[in-house]
Amino acid sequence: MSFEARYRVRSKIAQTIAGMILASIGIWVLFYRQEELEVTSYSNYGILLFWAPSWLLFCLISIMVIACVLMSLKTFTGIFDRHPVIVINKEGFINRRWRRKLIPWSAVKSCQILQFRRSKYIRIDLKKMSDFPADGFMKYYVMVNWPFSGGYITFMAVDLDCTFEDMLQAMRQYIDIRNYA
Repeated sequence: MSFEARYRVRSKIAQTIAGMILASIGIWVLFYRQEELEVTSYSNYGILLFWAPSWLLFCLISIMVIACVLMSLKTFTGIFDRHPVIVINKEGFINRRWRRKLIPWSAVKSCQILQFRRSKYIRIDLKKMSDFPADGFMKYYVMVNWPFSGGYITFMAVDLDCTFEDMLQAMRQYIDIRNYA
């Protein structure tokens, strides 16, 4: 028996809309509020960065707009992606947010349930993380966050068509999970 979880379409649509709204606000500020950016950038009561010259504000807002558009395009593709994001079976698990290949249960060093604010997640520590490098964009995310997270693989039910309890029950069939939440 295999457990599979896919992206929830409604949350991907909401994320896409939110990203486009943020990009629209940035474009509006860049092109329709340019004079106010120039005036407020040197004043003590500016709305963005009190000390920054207007060209720096223009660059920062431009980067924000580009990032929002790219995020929206990435989440938009998740609307049509019907492949399972998480697969848990007797051989191991696949978390496509980390990598697209199977990680066997024998490679797992520890497994814990943790909670951050109101969100619970499962944190998996591998015996040798270098044997299972992250794929795609995640490899850059892991590289930047390695000092803070230690490179753990996390399982969250956010944006998925399952609950955390469903995912936890599927994992407990194959591995011992310590509860820290």
